[in-house]
Amino acid sequence: MWIIIQTGFSIPSESDGTPQSCEFWDSSTRKKIEADAKATQTLQCGLTKEELNRVGPFSSAKDLWTKLIELHEGTSDTKEKGIALFAGTEPKKMKKLLEDSESSESEADDEVTTELVNLVQKMFQNKRGIR
Repeated sequence: MWIIIQTGFSIPSESDGTPQSCEFWDSSTRKKIEADAKATQTLQCGLTKEELNRVGPFSSAKDLWTKLIELHEGTSDTKEKGIALFAGTEPKKMKKLLEDSESSESEADDEVTTELVNLVQKMFQNKRGIR
């Protein structure tokens, strides 16, 4: 089942782009479609109604999985913005803390650690913690 989620599967289509009738599916195609349906159902069973509504439409188990990852982890762009939002610190400032030549490495590490602890505390205070 996990292989279907990782690799994805789509229903075969005709040359004009319409889905192929199930009458023409061979046994391996039927098995892949069944596996995709089982994987999709398994993923859906683990979601709340709110999560399922936030995911929106999807065409396969892989598509659903990708949307769930974006929903819970965000894209790289939203992750960067989220860190800045929760920590009240711009990503450039975090980078500067690491590169600051005036402070020693241990001082920079202490400042970064403090910023990260504050971030985690704010996330859990806002009930937006990691699931």
